[in-house]
Amino acid sequence: MTLRKLRQTGLTLGTLLVIVALLSYWILPPTPGRLLPSAYPAVIPEGDSSFSAYVSENRNRIRNVLRAHYFQPDQEPFLGLYNIDAVTEMRAPFELLPASHCEDEDYQPGILMVHGLTDSPYLLRAVANALKFRFPCALIRALLTPGHGTVPGDLLSVSADDWRDAFDFGVNSFNGENVDEVMALGYSNGSALILDYLNRNPGQTTLSKMLLVSPGLQSTNDNAALAGVLRHVWPWLYERRDEDAVKYESFPTRAAAEFYRLTADVLAQTASSPEIPALVLTSADDTTTRSDRVQEYYCQWLNSGRSYLYWFSARNEEGLPCDNSEVITVPSDNERFVSYSHVALLIPPSDDHYGVAGNYPVCGAYVDSDARYQQCMSDEASTVYGETSLMDAQGLYQGKLVRRSSYNPRFDEMLEIMACFIEPECEPGNR
Repeated sequence: MTLRKLRQTGLTLGTLLVIVALLSYWILPPTPGRLLPSAYPAVIPEGDSSFSAYVSENRNRIRNVLRAHYFQPDQEPFLGLYNIDAVTEMRAPFELLPASHCEDEDYQPGILMVHGLTDSPYLLRAVANALKFRFPCALIRALLTPGHGTVPGDLLSVSADDWRDAFDFGVNSFNGENVDEVMALGYSNGSALILDYLNRNPGQTTLSKMLLVSPGLQSTNDNAALAGVLRHVWPWLYERRDEDAVKYESFPTRAAAEFYRLTADVLAQTASSPEIPALVLTSADDTTTRSDRVQEYYCQWLNSGRSYLYWFSARNEEGLPCDNSEVITVPSDNERFVSYSHVALLIPPSDDHYGVAGNYPVCGAYVDSDARYQQCMSDEASTVYGETSLMDAQGLYQGKLVRRSSYNPRFDEMLEIMACFIEPECEPGNR
C-alpha cells in the first residue's frame, strides 16, 4: 500500500503502527518480567561508599527483585527449593574479614574476586571460603558486577564501562585497609576485567598478583562481532526457564556485545607484559570461550618466571607451547567425569548446588527435548559430566547424556596451586 493510498483511506503511518502494536499485544504473550529491566538493578558504587555499604545495598536490591519477579505466594521458582533468604545470600556480593586474632606480623593479603557473565558471586564462594581457611588473616571481597544477581532483563542496558566502574571500586576499596598486598581473582569475564584494568592503568602499584580462571578473552561464537548490531533487532540470543538459583540461563544480545567489546579491547590494547605475575587456570575443552586464545595470550604476554599456566584437559597432552605450563588431566578413577567445562574449575565436588549430589545438574544442552532434559536432570546412570563439545551427532557421549561438568574433581589440587601462588615464598611450579 502506497503512502497516497494510506492517505486516501484516512490512515497515517502512526495510526498503522499503533494498530500493529495493539495486534502484537493481543496475539503475542506479554514479556515475562524477568526479561525486562527491574526497578532495582545491582548498584554501581559512587564516591566513598564503603564495601560493607555496597554489600548491604545490593542485598536489599536482590531481595526486592526476587520478591517482585520470582517469589510470589506459594512459589518455589528455583530447582533446589531455595527460599528467598537463601537465593539472596547466594547471589549477593560478600566480604570475608580477617580473623580477630590477626596481628601485624601475620600475612594479611587482600583478595578481590570477580565473577563471570550471567553469573553471580556464588561461583566464587567455595574458593573464597577455602582460601580464607588457608589465610585466616586475609581480607576477601567479591563483587557483583552491574546487570547481575537480579533478573536477566537487567543486562539489557548494561555496558562494559559499568563493569569497569565496579571493578575500579573493588580495587580502590582496599585503599587504607591493613593488608600486605592486594591481588585479584577473576573468573571468565572477571579475568578480562583484570587485564583491562592493567591496560588502563599501566605502571599501577595496587595489584600485585592476578589469578585468571577460565579467562574470557574471546567467545567461541564466530558471530560474536555482530552482536552489537543484532541487539537492536534481536534482543535475546536465547530465552530459557531461568531455574538456576545462582546464574541466568537467558542471555541477552546486549551482554554478548559488551563482552565482545571488552575482550576485543583487552586483545587490542595489550602492548606489553604486565609487571605482576599471573596464575592462569583454564579448560582445554572450553566451549564458552576460546582456550587456544588464552594459551596464545599467556605465551605472548604473561609467560615470565613468576607466572604459571595450568591446562585442565581430558587428554594427557604433551608439548605445551611455552614454559611454566602444566597439564592437569581428568582423574582416572572417576568414570562419570570425562572433561572440564568452562564453569567447572571453581566448584568442589561437595558443592550443594553444582556438586556431584548438587541441586542443579546443568542440562541446558537438552532444553529443546523435554524427555531428554528430564532424563538428564534426574537419571544418574544415564549421564556423564563433561563439556558439551564431546557430544556426538546424537547429542551423546559414548551412549550417555552429557551434564555439563559443573564441578572440579581436582578442586583440592587446584586450591593448593592457588594457595602456593598467593604465599609470598612459594612457587606453584615447585609445590
